[in-house]
Amino acid sequence: MFDDAHVIRRQRKTPGRRHPPPGWRQDKLAAELTPDLRDGKLLELIYQWRRQGIAFGGILFAPQGTPIGRLVDDVELCLAGMTANEFANRLVHLPLR
Repeated sequence: MFDDAHVIRRQRKTPGRRHPPPGWRQDKLAAELTPDLRDGKLLELIYQWRRQGIAFGGILFAPQGTPIGRLVDDVELCLAGMTANEFANRLVHLPLR
């Protein structure tokens, strides 16, 4: 259903170790790039993309510490209720209320 969705994941051996791309940080313990979720950096990046008109596949965002069981139900509802085109360029805050 969402074949073109962007997935944030760890990346190994990427160029630019001294200056990681926006939205990423260098994890010194694991020696790899990880998403920079500190201080809402990811949300800032998404809002920047929207202002600049940069297309993305859509993002489901939940604050850290939200129980997984509660998120699973909300994710299933989002997947059942939206097509890939409807989900494109959207930021959905979870949990749904």
